[in-house]
Formats: sequence, C-alpha cells, structure tokens
Amino acid sequence: MSEENKTELNDQKTEARRDFIKKAAYIAPVIMTMNAMPSLAQAGSNTGNVII
Repeated sequence: MSEENKTELNDQKTEARRDFIKKAAYIAPVIMTMNAMPSLAQAGSNTGNVII
C-alpha cells in the first residue's frame, strides 16, 4: 500500500469515528427519555389537597 492510500484510509476512519460520535450525542438522550417515560406516566401520590 502506498503512503497516500494509507493516509486516505486513515482519514476515512477518522471521519467515520467522528460521524459515530456526533450521532451518539443525539441518540443517547433519546434512549434515556424513552426509558423514563413510564415513570412520568405513573399516577402521583395521594398527598396534599385531595377531594374525595
């Protein structure tokens, strides 16, 4: 492999790694939110001003 091909291959790997990190930065909060949604939908406690 020539030196130019090695450099080009290394640049492609670096770019792919950067793309992965950029996408992961957006995906991680979405996954965490989906995990938290059931707890947000649960009924609250019966403390406070409750009219029966």
